[in-house]
Amino acid sequence: MQASAFTDQVVCALGEESQTRPTRLERIVEELKTRQDQDEVLDPLTLLAHLVPSPDAGADALLEVIRERCSPKEVIVACEELLEALRGRVEEGKAEKEISLMCQVLRLVRLFTVITTPRASRRRKVSNMIHSFAPDLASVIRMTWLKGLSFASTTNPTNTSSSPSSSPPPPLSPLSSPAHYPTTSSHGSEVMQRLVGVYTRLGGRWDDSFVLWAHAVVMGLDQEHRHAPVIIAAIRGDMFLDEALAVLLVFFSSSHSHSPPPPPPSYSEPLLTLLPTLASAHPDPFIRLCAFRLLALVLRAVPGFIQVQVLVDLLSGDQQQQHHHHNNNNNNNNNPHSQMLRVAAVGLVKDLVLDALSIPGENNILASPAFVLSLAPVLFTPPELVLDPSFSMDTIPPNDSVLDPTSPNDTVPPNDTDEALEVELTRLGHVLALYYALEKTDVANRTGIRDPDNRANIERTLVAPIRNSDSERA
Repeated sequence: MQASAFTDQVVCALGEESQTRPTRLERIVEELKTRQDQDEVLDPLTLLAHLVPSPDAGADALLEVIRERCSPKEVIVACEELLEALRGRVEEGKAEKEISLMCQVLRLVRLFTVITTPRASRRRKVSNMIHSFAPDLASVIRMTWLKGLSFASTTNPTNTSSSPSSSPPPPLSPLSSPAHYPTTSSHGSEVMQRLVGVYTRLGGRWDDSFVLWAHAVVMGLDQEHRHAPVIIAAIRGDMFLDEALAVLLVFFSSSHSHSPPPPPPSYSEPLLTLLPTLASAHPDPFIRLCAFRLLALVLRAVPGFIQVQVLVDLLSGDQQQQHHHHNNNNNNNNNPHSQMLRVAAVGLVKDLVLDALSIPGENNILASPAFVLSLAPVLFTPPELVLDPSFSMDTIPPNDSVLDPTSPNDTVPPNDTDEALEVELTRLGHVLALYYALEKTDVANRTGIRDPDNRANIERTLVAPIRNSDSERA
């Protein structure tokens, strides 16, 4: 088969609209892979103009065969011609039956990597070949990216101000997870690794861009504690949260495992103010999860007396009220996520105290009588609502039956079926579990939890009222 005949066959296959797989083009590619004369029937100068913009599922497969089997010089020449044509089409936009311009650029970037194949590198140095097309490629990428930003701002002018995060996909916080939280890892990390690699080989520096630097940190290419003002400003301004949280998760996870030096106070001090609000009030569940995980790591990195101050604020809800800034129109007390943060804070107390008790002889305020003096007043006192005689477990609604969390009411009527009641009971369950764990773990009574006076106070303020309330309803 001649190259022209094969090209006609491919063009006809691209013109067919098929909803079934494999498509006709995919079958052609599979047949082509079994042939010995691939380089003879493939004509990059003609085929690429049809394949690069095509949405057909077989286009990528055939482009890969061309990259591997055809002459690198012909592939580069064809790509440069397409690049010039693409530059003129950026303003016009893509045709109706074409993939997006950015996807076409990505296909060209992949084809340009033909210069790294052994056949190409034997003849000329890669550094010499890349200079012929790198400036034009960078220019088209920039034009396409700016065109995409312009389209986004035109179609959704409120996108920048109302979006939970202004950072572009793919989300970066999951990319920090394979080393620390494997269950939330993302395949997007491979894409960014290639992007950063290509960018640096072209002479770029990842620390010139906050987003690229964040990905470099997550990939383990950079472990320096810098850009602290930028990271804190990003969190305060609700911008680039994926990148900011990912970098901080890497830094504080690494410092907890004692690899690099711990992060400086310029990170921890403002974060202890910002993260509780982010973990309780941000509309994105994954951002709330990352913020809470980061809050737990930051608490481990600060002195014990600061831990106690923050924990007291979290357990009482004071810190979210003082620093609430994500949703100024709503009362933060009625935010269900804020109430759940109070529940989660009990778990933070449990982890930190048990860690302190696990190290014999450590001078830690959480493993001393100061624990009971500081945290008992906000831990071991049940709300009056649960002790009200008219309260019944039957008033707790199912999970899908809750009132509007933006209700302006500050108090919950005794018989009102409100989610806050269920959350408060959950918190009490965690508090009782913490008390039991301390009784079993702190055999040496380092926290003073076993002192007769402290036991009597906890029995009087927490255990006995709940026990009596339950027996009265039985």
